[in-house]
Amino acid sequence: MIFSEGKNYSVNLEEVDFTSQVSSRDANENEILSNGFVYGEGYLYSSKACVESEKEGCERVQVSVTPIPEKDMTFIGDIKGNRVAHFTSAEGNKFLNASVGDFAETIADIKSDDNTMKWVGRFIGFIAMFSSFTLMAGPLTSLLSFIPFVGDLGGGLIKVVLGIVAFIITAITILLIKFWYIWLVLLLGGIGYAIYKRKYAPQKAI
Repeated sequence: MIFSEGKNYSVNLEEVDFTSQVSSRDANENEILSNGFVYGEGYLYSSKACVESEKEGCERVQVSVTPIPEKDMTFIGDIKGNRVAHFTSAEGNKFLNASVGDFAETIADIKSDDNTMKWVGRFIGFIAMFSSFTLMAGPLTSLLSFIPFVGDLGGGLIKVVLGIVAFIITAITILLIKFWYIWLVLLLGGIGYAIYKRKYAPQKAI
């Protein structure tokens, strides 16, 4: 239950996106309702025989829990009747977040997690770009491998150069996205200057 402004509200915790401040862990045996499964070594197995010796046809499930923190928590969503549900933005995005602390701390945690995921995505993009460049240069490095002494060194240098190129492209892309308004102002300024020059350019005598 959530208490807010003198009222109690229910929330489906399965729908909540908790921040990294509310961490999950592997469940202990006394925290699990086995429901016909057999607990063993952190997993739920389909039978006791599977616990003793895994074989084809055995099934196992790993269970994790998210302990409720002792401190007060803030849920950010939309109140619908007597429950807290997803909030839908004007763009159609839905979210229901929660973290430890007050509203400001929760917003800060959400921004921190978003920023972390953003950099993880950028790193994955860099690795994907570098891998693509390496695959495209594969035939060249294969040819160099037949040249004694030079082959390994040349292949290594090519990968270093491709890594630098991928890093530069990634950095430029980040800057273009982060400071898009600057590039927009420069573009509009350039267009305006071109129109001005064309309109007020001195007329040549015929």
